[in-house]
Amino acid sequence: MNTILIGGSGLIGSHIISLFPSVFPKDKLICLLRSLPEDESNPSASNQKKNPNVVSMLFDFENPQAIEKLNWNNVDSLLCTLGTTIKKAGSKQQFEKVDYAYPLAFAQAAKKHKVPYFSIVTAMGASSNSSIFYNKVKGKLEEELAKLEIDHLSIFQPSLLMGERKELRPVEEIGKWVSMLMPFGLFGLEKYRPIEGRQVAIAILRKLKQDKETNKNLKQTSPNKISPSKAKIKSQLEIIESDAIAALGNE
Repeated sequence: MNTILIGGSGLIGSHIISLFPSVFPKDKLICLLRSLPEDESNPSASNQKKNPNVVSMLFDFENPQAIEKLNWNNVDSLLCTLGTTIKKAGSKQQFEKVDYAYPLAFAQAAKKHKVPYFSIVTAMGASSNSSIFYNKVKGKLEEELAKLEIDHLSIFQPSLLMGERKELRPVEEIGKWVSMLMPFGLFGLEKYRPIEGRQVAIAILRKLKQDKETNKNLKQTSPNKISPSKAKIKSQLEIIESDAIAALGNE
C-alpha cells in the first residue's frame, strides 16, 4: 500500500522518510514537496536515493486542484507533519494557510477518497479558545479534523521539539538547556519535557503500524457479516500527548 507524507522537508518529516522503509518494508512512501532536495547532506535527499520505495514528488500547495490530480489508488494512510512559524511564514495569514488550510484540505481529500488512516502533528496546548494565536490555529484544525470522522485519526501533540533544523529557532535552543537542567519527572511535568523530532517520527510510524495490525486482526477474527451497504463505520480519534509520544517513540 501507499502512504502520502506532507511536510517531509521538516524536522519530523525527514525522520519519517529515513525510518519508513524499516517499519513498512513492502509499502511506498510518497513525499509531496515544494521543491525537490538536491544537497547530498540533506537527509531527505540521501534517504530517498537509498530507498527505492521512497518517492519524492514536486507539489504545488498553492493550486487547489493539485490534490485531486494525485493518484489516490492504493493509498491507505496520510501523514501530515507540516508546520512553520509566523516569523518564517511572514504573516499570521500565511502561517494559517500552512498550518491550517493545507492540512485540512488534505484531510478532506483523504476522507473523500476513503483513506482510512490520517496522522497529524499539532502542538501541546492546542485549543480553539487559546489566547495564543499558534495554539488557537492548531486547536481549530483539530476540531475541523474531528468533524470529518476519518476512520482512524491520530493527533500527536508534542511539547517543544528538539533536533537539527535548517533554520535557527532560539526558543528551541533555550529548550535544550532547560531540558538538561529541569527535573520534569520530580514535579509531575513529564509531558512538558522537550522531545526529539526523531522520537515523534518513531511514535507516528509505530502507532500507524499498530492500528493497521489491529484492524487486520479484527477483520480476520471477526469478519463483518453485515452487508457493506448497511455496515456503519465507526470513526476513531486518538490524541497522543507528549509524554505518551515519548514512551511510544523510545528506541
